[in-house]
Amino acid sequence: MARKLRPDFEGSGKLTATTIRLPLNHSDVRVVWIFSQITANYTNLSGNDNPLVSVLKNGKAYSAPGFMTPGLTGLSVTFAGLPYLVLESDDDGEVVLTNGTIGDTFSIIGQKIEVTYDDPLLAGM
Repeated sequence: MARKLRPDFEGSGKLTATTIRLPLNHSDVRVVWIFSQITANYTNLSGNDNPLVSVLKNGKAYSAPGFMTPGLTGLSVTFAGLPYLVLESDDDGEVVLTNGTIGDTFSIIGQKIEVTYDDPLLAGM
């Protein structure tokens, strides 16, 4: 059977403080999620914000904080490339935005594949 990309993972929330955390979690013990890319978007309604975005796995930094740059509808940053973010059902993944403004919206979209534990793609990970 050919490997097939699953629907994109999406999450969003409105800031109620200057920091917001969006989870990257699943509960299917039979599969592993492998993220090849995660894009974060921020509305930046005030026009003066300089937020930082980080990807965490089990409470530890998986990526260095990324500075957001102007895009079509606000600010954005993309995390992509190796090493891919691999999440099992008992892992806690999250994308965190800091230095935001209350009322702005933060959203993420992640491109991932979903594999079973016997998939050769997991060899060496």
